[in-house]
Amino acid sequence: KKVAQATDDITALSPKVEAIQTVAENLEAVESAASVATNLESIKQTVLQSNAEAGFSFRYMAEASAGMTVSKEAISPSVNIKVGDHVVNRIGDYFGITAVTETTATLSPKQGSFKGEKGDKGDGIQPDAVVVNAESLPAEGTVGQLVLAGMNLYTWVAATDTEEAHWENMGELVGPKGDTGPTPEISVEATSLSEGASATVTKTGTSEAPVFTFGIPKGDTGSKGDTGTTPEISISIQMLDANSEPSVEKTGTDEAPSFLLKIPRGLTGATGTMPDTVDLGGLS
Repeated sequence: KKVAQATDDITALSPKVEAIQTVAENLEAVESAASVATNLESIKQTVLQSNAEAGFSFRYMAEASAGMTVSKEAISPSVNIKVGDHVVNRIGDYFGITAVTETTATLSPKQGSFKGEKGDKGDGIQPDAVVVNAESLPAEGTVGQLVLAGMNLYTWVAATDTEEAHWENMGELVGPKGDTGPTPEISVEATSLSEGASATVTKTGTSEAPVFTFGIPKGDTGSKGDTGTTPEISISIQMLDANSEPSVEKTGTDEAPSFLLKIPRGLTGATGTMPDTVDLGGLS
């Protein structure tokens, strides 16, 4: 009798046990679905973050250096700049972007360099086209295309969510102006060379005090001139008073000059006296 009662009780409990098992199975399914949803959301966020970090991760600025705070417009591409991006300069050094404002970006200390060992001399930048100035750029280009406009290099940048496709100025292909050099103290010397030799110039001394020596050949001997005519000279004399000044007057022509010599007379000497007796050597 007791066995029969227990059997009846078990039979009555069976639907309840089955219901509990069904609920347990449903709970496992719900928990599994929730876990999958959580995983999917985590994956989604990871993908979004990776995409954000990957976009324009490396940018270009020719004169970038450690610790600079620069205008965003100086960085190429200049859109969507954010902390964590990198900026590469013209020699291959790169820096992280540590702070961003509406108009500026601040660079970190140097993080590394893409510059490897010195290789063979290359051909330099080879633009796809050369135009006179920026106004002469084509209306459209292809991504990565390089065009030299004047002294500035432009590349075609694809459109983004915030900016249309456009030509991006990569900078002027001219280095910075160097320091003013010292003013040299120049010395010049000359030396004579023989007739017919080629003129020369040599530089000696130092860059600060150069000496330039010019070798100058002698001129050729000129041809003998014509024989001149012998002039027919005439001379006359005019006596002047004793106290007058002598002089010479020239008249006539170069071929027949006439000279007048004006000569003062000598002064009159003192009057002499006759002695009473003259010794004639024994004669009287």
